[in-house]
Amino acid sequence: HVSSEFLAAVSDYDLKGLIVSLPNYESEEPFFIVNSEIISESFNLDESLCSEGQLRLGACEASSVSFEVQSSAIPRDLATLSGEIIDLFLIFDSVPDYTFTIGRYVVYDDQMSNDHLTREITAYDMMYYVRNCDVSEWYYNQLEFPMTMKEYRNSFFNYITTTFGIPIIQNEVNLLNDNVTLPARVFNINDDGSFEQIISSDVIEMICAFNGVFGHVNRNNEFVYIKLFEPGGEMPLFPGPTTYPGASTYPGSTFSNAINIDASFIREDITWQTYACLPADSVELRNSSGNTLTRYSSKADYTNEYVMTNWLFNNLEIGVLNTIAFNLLNAISGILYTPCSFDTLGDLSLEVGDAVIFPTDDGSLHKTYILMRTLSGIQNMFDTFSADGPMYFEFEQATQDANSGKIEEIKEDVTDLDNRVSELENIGSSLKAVSVDSPPSSPITGTLYLIQGTVVVS
Repeated sequence: HVSSEFLAAVSDYDLKGLIVSLPNYESEEPFFIVNSEIISESFNLDESLCSEGQLRLGACEASSVSFEVQSSAIPRDLATLSGEIIDLFLIFDSVPDYTFTIGRYVVYDDQMSNDHLTREITAYDMMYYVRNCDVSEWYYNQLEFPMTMKEYRNSFFNYITTTFGIPIIQNEVNLLNDNVTLPARVFNINDDGSFEQIISSDVIEMICAFNGVFGHVNRNNEFVYIKLFEPGGEMPLFPGPTTYPGASTYPGSTFSNAINIDASFIREDITWQTYACLPADSVELRNSSGNTLTRYSSKADYTNEYVMTNWLFNNLEIGVLNTIAFNLLNAISGILYTPCSFDTLGDLSLEVGDAVIFPTDDGSLHKTYILMRTLSGIQNMFDTFSADGPMYFEFEQATQDANSGKIEEIKEDVTDLDNRVSELENIGSSLKAVSVDSPPSSPITGTLYLIQGTVVVS
């Protein structure tokens, strides 16, 4: 999780420097903007796994950086940095041969100051571009069903990188429902040859949700799938608790594989909710129309249901859906955390998705996840970690389409019953069918009593 070189070489408070690598069109070697050319403490890094009001499996959010540089630091052949790929590193005064990779980004905005002395740079990681592609041609013309979920997502990333030239690598990993076979295309080409536009953000979020994970681009420019809870997973290694970044490693706490945040690292008062976001005890799967397809619960009287609507469920058989629901509940039933926000000493070895334990003034300990982080500064580097969420998951009721479907099923059942009764009466058997308001006190042998009632669907 954090390199051994970083921990072994850096102890206490070391002098740090930010290095920005730019393309050099006059040489094969990159061009560097060094720390002395970056306006002091102007660096900011924003990362998030899920910035919504409650956890949503499948969320894939872009990270961004911003910093201000001296105009003279930009090569003259780069009138603007917009669209350029940049790599960011940290270096340390005491370890000149070691660099810590912050990440790869694409410059989105390059603003010149009024006096033309400085330029403010804003850049996003590759997730920003992975999410914003029109992949209709891939979906309608390149996919051959049936295919497994793993084949589906591998085909998607191959199309993204080869067609749009986005330099990103998908992390090689087996996901929860990778072996599920997708039998057919959900959206079809219309009779006139037209089809609905499909944006890559919808595709990648459906893939991640289907497998109970979140999508994220890590420091090595890899698209990774992050699980917040993995039963039986290995204990991660983190920096030592008494120094920052720490000269030794220690395993994560037994408190759900979380790292302890030392009270001395925390800079401002912690704000936290007086409740914890409780783990799901039931999963409901819905198709793209909002119809409920299946539900799997860990107990009969479930109280905290997670509802997932996903077009990838549309053509699946009920047995497959039940297996997916079972797998998803196992994946998220251990996610328990306290919503909070607190400032601490900056630590880039901690990443979004990591579980942390923070102390409060009353001496209690609370577990949370780093769902959002803002890091600022270079020499004086500080982090703000935060996580939101209600105590219980909150989802809308099934759509009217779903209710209409259930009503139609009831009508079909009633019609079928009427037909069967008519058949019995027409075959000349001694069995008689009688409609009554309530069960008779003295039933007659050979008589079928149909007790009248009203079906109410609200």
